[in-house]
Amino acid sequence: MREFAKISCSIWGSEKFTGLPNDDARLLYLYLHTCPHVNSLGCYVLRPGYAMSDLGWDVDPEGAIRYRNGIEALSKANLIGFDKQHSLIRIVDFLKYSPFANPKHAKGALRILDDLPDCDEKSFLISDIERQKHLPDDFLGHEFDTVSIRYQNSSDIPETRDPRPETKGRGGEEGTRATAVADAPSPGPSLVSQLADALGFNDPDGRGWPKYWAAADAHIIASRWITDLGLTASEVIEVAVSNAKAHGTPANGPRTLTRHMQAFAAAKNAPPLEIPAQPTGGLTHDRAIARDRRQAAADDALQRRLYAAARVD
Repeated sequence: MREFAKISCSIWGSEKFTGLPNDDARLLYLYLHTCPHVNSLGCYVLRPGYAMSDLGWDVDPEGAIRYRNGIEALSKANLIGFDKQHSLIRIVDFLKYSPFANPKHAKGALRILDDLPDCDEKSFLISDIERQKHLPDDFLGHEFDTVSIRYQNSSDIPETRDPRPETKGRGGEEGTRATAVADAPSPGPSLVSQLADALGFNDPDGRGWPKYWAAADAHIIASRWITDLGLTASEVIEVAVSNAKAHGTPANGPRTLTRHMQAFAAAKNAPPLEIPAQPTGGLTHDRAIARDRRQAAADDALQRRLYAAARVD
């Protein structure tokens, strides 16, 4: 059990923290940093009963609702990641503020990692660890059983995480199962890099990126704009740049941009616009005029798609 926890005094100026819906959520966030279960990775299994007992919510008939609502609020604010199946808590950016101090610290933390249940939150944690100093030389070559998020349809990309992990088998029938990562195409990383270039915040090591674009799930979400929505890379970049120009900033992250991508895909797949024939008054129109009208209609449809992608809330 850790003897102390680091919580920045700037938390009281954090819009994410102060913007939480109630004091229950804020208390729960502080509890997750300081409870007896927290470890040097900021990622651990926490059974609801233990937390409710520590917080004194177990005597409240609605204690379970308070806890669930608090977890959902923190997940939606991207202050924590949560795996419901394993009751696994991952404090977002924990290692950013409590990094490994030395090789011994890193070695002890990696022993904790081995014991964590396999789920998508563990995948996100490994991505965070890879950015740390003092890692053993063989860490990047070490195999961890992890899985990635699988969603049923494009509207399932949540603000509140609801992971549906698959088991990565080790033999027999289970060994034939492939994870979502193995099944899905992988345009994500290169696409995110192209977006970074187009939006003007790219640099060789990615340190200048907004944190929601540098997060591990940015690649997963971006790849699904292509695999699930049927967009091309050039269309994705076109929508992102159009949205940035409309708002005067490239700050919108992948989750917010998903709504714009969905709107663009809907407009793209909409039936052709039917333009009622105009009375000709007995005049005969040549092919050049008809071709000009078709081009004008196509240009109008494109402008409507771009407007919908840039203006959707």
